[in-house]
Amino acid sequence: MTEDVMVVHNALGPPVLIGPGDRAMNASTRAGVINQLNWGEFRRDSTERLVDSNASPIVFWQPGKASETLLHASSIGSLAEDMAAVSTEYEKWVKRAIG
Repeated sequence: MTEDVMVVHNALGPPVLIGPGDRAMNASTRAGVINQLNWGEFRRDSTERLVDSNASPIVFWQPGKASETLLHASSIGSLAEDMAAVSTEYEKWVKRAIG
């Protein structure tokens, strides 16, 4: 099983955490619906939070599988609907990372 890895660009700020009652969680947008679905699926207790991918300087990296006879490419990308809305520096970083 391949795990996704969240990569944070510390110089651009910390991830924005959200939970019930937060605007990003209750928005009637695609992202709001996804946040609500993720909350229901991944939440373990009321002290935990989700990372708001539309407000956080993060990318997700999925390492490629490798064996003695096989090597698959990794993938990396942003889940933000509008990278520039996170920040222009974030958008530049993601574009550099994904080539």
